[in-house]
Amino acid sequence: MKLWRYNFFYLLAILSLSTFVKSENKKSEIEKQFNQSYQAYRESLKDKKFDNAYLQAKESYKFGLKLYGEESINTARLATNYANLSVRLNKFDDDILQSISSAIKVIEDIEGYDSNNLIMAYYTKGLIYLKNNKNSNDANLMFDKAIAVSKQDKKKYAEILWEAASAHHSMKGLYSTKRWLKVISYYEKAAELFKQSSDSRYGMALFNIAKFYAMDSRHYKKAEEYFRDALIEFEKSEDKATQYQIHAFMVKLYSESYESDKATVHCLEAAKIKPNEENLQPDPLYFIWPKYPIHAAFVGKEGIVDIEFIIDKEGKVKSPKISDSKGPVIFQREALRVFKKWRFAPKLVNDVPVESKSRYSMVFKVEE
Repeated sequence: MKLWRYNFFYLLAILSLSTFVKSENKKSEIEKQFNQSYQAYRESLKDKKFDNAYLQAKESYKFGLKLYGEESINTARLATNYANLSVRLNKFDDDILQSISSAIKVIEDIEGYDSNNLIMAYYTKGLIYLKNNKNSNDANLMFDKAIAVSKQDKKKYAEILWEAASAHHSMKGLYSTKRWLKVISYYEKAAELFKQSSDSRYGMALFNIAKFYAMDSRHYKKAEEYFRDALIEFEKSEDKATQYQIHAFMVKLYSESYESDKATVHCLEAAKIKPNEENLQPDPLYFIWPKYPIHAAFVGKEGIVDIEFIIDKEGKVKSPKISDSKGPVIFQREALRVFKKWRFAPKLVNDVPVESKSRYSMVFKVEE
């Protein structure tokens, strides 16, 4: 994905340079400053020095605005370059939304509503709405416009769908059903195109779709289907790390669906990739965080509970007991209550699962 993004930026730079750079014979001070900043922007972009590219894009936009005027297509392209780098680096200047909005209007007026230059402009404005203004509805409106324009080119269409979904995916608080169903629709369309073009991101698109369906227990069956399909793709690529993640998600899915035997299957599969090592704190495949006792949280009480236990052959917790504890006794009771439900990858001896001793430290800390 990054390769396309960098190439796309660089393509903008190359295409624009022939239009923007005028003869040095004019000796215009503004023109000199513009040429210098734009050339520096292009070189920084090529070298992937994005912080400097952002500064130079901002400068070249400022000088280009004076040189070409607000209603020039050149200025619109400069504004798009500046805004896109700005939003990707999370540098939201006060004028950024106005700059990209003006650029979009100019491109629409001069090149029409099917202009390829609108793809990046619409998408960039969508990112600003999403990341800075936290407005997913307006963001989706812009993303959908970019997607509609990009349909004439399957590769760009897939990329924008993937980028729009990934932008939402990277944001915290993606809990409204309407919002995550929108993200799923982006990923599903991208997955279909990735499959047609044998794009390696096909498996990751399936995995991401599954994770979103798994956010709601009503869609667990749908999530299960996508997890299985994603697992097949990552087994083809021999990506063990992602296979392990998928097994962990499926252990969670089946544990919460009260299908313990199915969860066990994936505990054992996870163990083949990353078996438990005795007497080291293991990473749980499935866990439930303890409820912080209200009174303890109110007075700021914190603590830690050390638990010794056995991971049985199926990855279940057996014979948990407190080995040490700091803080109120209620922390111990709450820790043991939830810990009994956790699941782990069992230890393997000659590829055979065996019981093993382990320990885990559960921390109770008041979030600031």
